[in-house]
Amino acid sequence: RGKNGAAELRREPLELSALAAGRLRALVARAAVPFNSGDSDHRAALARLWTAAFPRDLPSEGGPSERWKDMGWQGKDPATDFRGGGVLGLDNLIGLHTHFPRTFAALLHKTRGSRAEIEYPFAVAGVNISFQLMTMLGLRDPALVAALTEGADNGSGTGVDNGGAQPAEPGGAVVPAHAAPEELHAFAEALSVPGPHGARALDSLYAFTFEALDSKWLLSQDVMEFNATLAQAVAVTNAALVARDDHSLRFTDIVS
Repeated sequence: RGKNGAAELRREPLELSALAAGRLRALVARAAVPFNSGDSDHRAALARLWTAAFPRDLPSEGGPSERWKDMGWQGKDPATDFRGGGVLGLDNLIGLHTHFPRTFAALLHKTRGSRAEIEYPFAVAGVNISFQLMTMLGLRDPALVAALTEGADNGSGTGVDNGGAQPAEPGGAVVPAHAAPEELHAFAEALSVPGPHGARALDSLYAFTFEALDSKWLLSQDVMEFNATLAQAVAVTNAALVARDDHSLRFTDIVS
């Protein structure tokens, strides 16, 4: 059996169109970037997140403040909480607000259901979700990185350890079977959709998983069991991806 107790699924090479490969390359590159508090672009992104979370407050330059704790960071400087999520964890939180603002507000302010006296921390939960999705999709798998890099470098790509398979178009890529879980096959389909739906496929998957976490949390509301609750939410996303559930791949900003 595989992750989250699911049956082991097929592993076949994944052929990516130029559009899907380009989008996946961008995500893989971003997933490799650690958060750097000394990087002005990273601090500027934190400032945008501050404005999203605290629109009535004075603007921030992304520096330390006790106010960050109200968003669910463990300390006064979010830089200490990114760890495994890296810059992509920050991107995902900003993307949640940009593309799904009502969902962002509902999750941040815990406005749905009967809430616990002690709640899970929104921001830290978001970073954990980013890490789980990166792991599920293998965005840091060296074999995936190599296949995408080769396809980009030679314009037509031969993939890596894929039996000589070649992508059908320049700029595409062939990901070897051992680096292409079923979840990545499904995600690649979403990336292949032209226009905004395909461009924000990870944002949609992230929002779907965050919603699943909040729903599972309402059933337990036990901080000590947060990791188990998060695992349950990730399992919901995993199952939805494998089933090609359109709601997970094209999440809509609807808050009940």
